Amino acid sequence: MTAPRDADAPELAGRSPDPPGLEIGWTPSLFRRRAGRGPGLVAVEGPSGSVSYGDLDRVTDRWASVLSGEGVGPGVLVALTMPRSVEAVAAMLAVMKAGGAFLPIDPDYPTARVAFLLKDSASPVVLSTDSLAPGLPVTGARVLTIREIDRGSDDPGTAPPPEGDPGDPAYAIYTSGSTGRPKAALISHRGIGPLARSQAEAFGIGPGTRVLQFASLGFDASISEILVTLLSGGTVCVSEASGLVPGPALSGTLRRRSIHVATLPPTVLGLLPEGPYPDLRTLVVAGEACPAGLASRWSVGRKFINAYGPTEATVCVSLHVCPGGAQPAPPIGRPLPHVEALVLDEAGDPVPDETPGELAIGGPGLALGYLHRPGLTAERFPPHPTATDPETRVYRTGDRVIRRADGVLEFLGRVDDQVKIRGVRIEPGEVRGAIEAIEGVRAAAVLAEGEGRDRHLAAFVVPGRGSGLSVDRIREDLRDRLPIHLLPPRITLVDRLPTTPHGKLDRAALAGLDPRRVQGTSTAPPRTPPRDAPELEVARAWEELFGREVGVDDDFFALGGDSLSAMDLLARIARRCGEALPIAALLDDPTVAGLASALAERRGPGGWSPLVPIRAEGSRHPLYCVHPGGGNVLCYVELARALGPAQPLFGLQAPGVDEGRAPLTSVEAMADEYLDAIRSARPSGPIRLCGWSFGGVVAFEMARKLAEEGRPVDRLVLLDAGFLYSFAILRGLIPSEQPLVRFLGAKRDAIFPEFRRHAGRSQVVPPGASEALTRRVFEVFMANVEALYAYRPAPYRGGAITLMMAEEPFADRRRDPVDEWRRLCDDLDVVPVPGNHLTMLRPPHVGALADRLGERLRRAPVGGRSHG
Repeated sequence: MTAPRDADAPELAGRSPDPPGLEIGWTPSLFRRRAGRGPGLVAVEGPSGSVSYGDLDRVTDRWASVLSGEGVGPGVLVALTMPRSVEAVAAMLAVMKAGGAFLPIDPDYPTARVAFLLKDSASPVVLSTDSLAPGLPVTGARVLTIREIDRGSDDPGTAPPPEGDPGDPAYAIYTSGSTGRPKAALISHRGIGPLARSQAEAFGIGPGTRVLQFASLGFDASISEILVTLLSGGTVCVSEASGLVPGPALSGTLRRRSIHVATLPPTVLGLLPEGPYPDLRTLVVAGEACPAGLASRWSVGRKFINAYGPTEATVCVSLHVCPGGAQPAPPIGRPLPHVEALVLDEAGDPVPDETPGELAIGGPGLALGYLHRPGLTAERFPPHPTATDPETRVYRTGDRVIRRADGVLEFLGRVDDQVKIRGVRIEPGEVRGAIEAIEGVRAAAVLAEGEGRDRHLAAFVVPGRGSGLSVDRIREDLRDRLPIHLLPPRITLVDRLPTTPHGKLDRAALAGLDPRRVQGTSTAPPRTPPRDAPELEVARAWEELFGREVGVDDDFFALGGDSLSAMDLLARIARRCGEALPIAALLDDPTVAGLASALAERRGPGGWSPLVPIRAEGSRHPLYCVHPGGGNVLCYVELARALGPAQPLFGLQAPGVDEGRAPLTSVEAMADEYLDAIRSARPSGPIRLCGWSFGGVVAFEMARKLAEEGRPVDRLVLLDAGFLYSFAILRGLIPSEQPLVRFLGAKRDAIFPEFRRHAGRSQVVPPGASEALTRRVFEVFMANVEALYAYRPAPYRGGAITLMMAEEPFADRRRDPVDEWRRLCDDLDVVPVPGNHLTMLRPPHVGALADRLGERLRRAPVGGRSHG
């Protein structure tokens, strides 16, 4: 049976134009040329012997003639069910020389899976060994053994078939499907030659180079290990399966066989002993995201490459050569010369650099499509978004990436790996990366478990030998690395991460681990029921929100709470208890007991304070950050985390965001109240002020007042702030056709619908916020707009001002904020930071902001605890 050539054909995928200067040929012809240049070189070496390039070329010519006589030709798919061996490599070449395409099937697969692959592929010919052939499922295909075709090739009249076309199918590889049904990507010869040239140069493969054949033949990494090596003059080193078991067995094979180049999944490399490997010149990781620790350990003394590529684009599309020594998790690198890499939005249009999107691939390595799956082919291989030829296609990988300004691609996770927990989209890969950055962690995996309100993250961690790592220490470290909504409630220590036959993480096996049989597991502590009336009332509000019982020590954020549900919770508590708690109470102690205690304090002396302890402890002097135009200080949570545990950070939240308080109506009044709050906290050292957007104006007035009192601030940092500039930003967040005077003088009810329509998109309020919260934020926002409009700043005599300006414009900058500040201050330090006005305080840009801000804060002396 041949591959169909009608409407069901995988050629629906079209093609992608060939880049100039590439040698694109029929793989057997490229191999013959290489064999002719070094016929005596060893092509394949196995446990029981080896074969030279010249002999391999002659033997596979004879085998190809026999296969042609059995009906193998262009478009015919031949299933190979053979173990790793010299004969398996020869069989691949022979099938291609006959004009057919090979479908490798791992003989270790369960019988039911082998039967499915043979039936689904409709392969008319199966090539196997004498020992395996009798056990193959009956499908109606012609089963041939290596012994039979070798005996048949003794006929002196046999001649090799004629040369084929580079556009013909070369092989097919089954990959997992999102629906649970595997799918076969059909690959032509066109991408194999360019892949061989690119990888041979990057990996250092040439005549005499010994390359390990590690991957299962059913996994496309084996295509690279075998064909790239054979087209480059190297030696394919085949081992018995027992010599490839991750750990000491694989370590022994690398040393004993003097392997120069090896490609391993990160999960396998993580299990490899770190002893000396004197012959190992190049180590390639592929198939999964590579942790920072692996790259740091294994890049010393050899070339270490992080390779990336989907099966549908001929094995590999990008590489990153890692520097030696300590480093972050490596990116997936730059595209290979023959690869076109596009980053697309959800609509399929290219996005600018530094913008996350889905990676799409073009070029000669593009698959012909999915075998017998025209609908899926059309979906995953859409038209090229910018090409003039309507037949030009790309492959949408389903991988989320970002292209840096230097052209390097960073892998962010799978589009379909994103999970939604209590309305928040989460990348488990981000959590895994944070765990693997903890000292003593060897490897980690993160899954989403449960459904509905019970859906949560579960982390599985492999500790290093002798690390003494505990679940409690991991949890404590993660609190300094991750936003609160990303903290996994369940953390389990395991000896190793289970893998599939392809060496990838076995998620199903991991999810089924029995916590009683592993090193240590942490879930929520045993629940303590409410102990008094306030705890009972608060607990009932939690149970309304989460839909399950809670204990007094349960952590709001560990249960899946986020900034939006925090507002919902506080509103429920206010209705039940008659007291409005500020968001600061939840950040300070996010438990039932903590909120009940906060209620008791509010009912006693002390009252409300604008001071919100986002990070209350640390060895340095605290940084006080004034709210932006919307009044809330949750915008500083990511900055506090990025600055690290040594830097205390307190927010100054506007009255009016919390229920029961009226907004302040002038910048001067805000400055006075916020300074009183700082003084009441009794800071032991110098004061450092910071403000984003409108908050920068208030911070400036606070610093100016302190300077007049003879107590200048130690640091004044303004984040993308100005006067007319900030006013333009505030007006830009809520577009209006009304002239300015009419806008400011209009009745609130006339403006509120416009505010509500735009505020969620502008993130002045959380998306989906309640009407009551939106209304409170609106009143604060309008009070701040009017206060800014009325404010007349006086010159500042308190020393230097640091102005951190977003590099990407967000609002009208015809009134340059730098000029505004220079008219008021003699010493202005202008620091550009990545992102725009809204994104500079969010990942990934907040890291650069924290680095530059932290550098300036560290210039001051280190203090002790900051508050009495």
